[in-house]
Amino acid sequence: MNAAEKLLFFGPNGKKSNVVNKFQIRWQVIRCQARKIKDVDLKIEFVKNFILEYPSKENYARVKNWLVMSAMGYKDQEKKMLFSEGKRFIETITYSMEDEVNDFSLFDDDEIRLVYKDLSKRKYSFQFDKAPSTHVVFMEELKNYMSENLIKVARKK
Repeated sequence: MNAAEKLLFFGPNGKKSNVVNKFQIRWQVIRCQARKIKDVDLKIEFVKNFILEYPSKENYARVKNWLVMSAMGYKDQEKKMLFSEGKRFIETITYSMEDEVNDFSLFDDDEIRLVYKDLSKRKYSFQFDKAPSTHVVFMEELKNYMSENLIKVARKK
């Protein structure tokens, strides 16, 4: 990891930084779709394909965090190793793309609903006292977009 990449994750004071905003719509759609994939190999491959198609430093940080946090959800050491291998893989990619701005209109209604429903259920109590401001702002933007475009959250049957 070079000095610029270290700044993305640790900031100028050497402490972990929250510079990279996880609430980017394309990443959130990919993350939610990946959650639905039960096979760990396929799940990781799906996310690797995302980072190959959208190789920004911000996406590197998002995917790296996802790989680390997702691995924590598994007890099986072989599955944990798959996430570690994924992490090693993303460290070999050249990150030359600029990060995308949030443009909800690029996604279909079902993808928007999927992200909204997933993030509405998200709990931060294990980490923070309340939801991070980036989460709150993103959810407001998402709700406004849904309202303006008459996208309703499907009710459970």
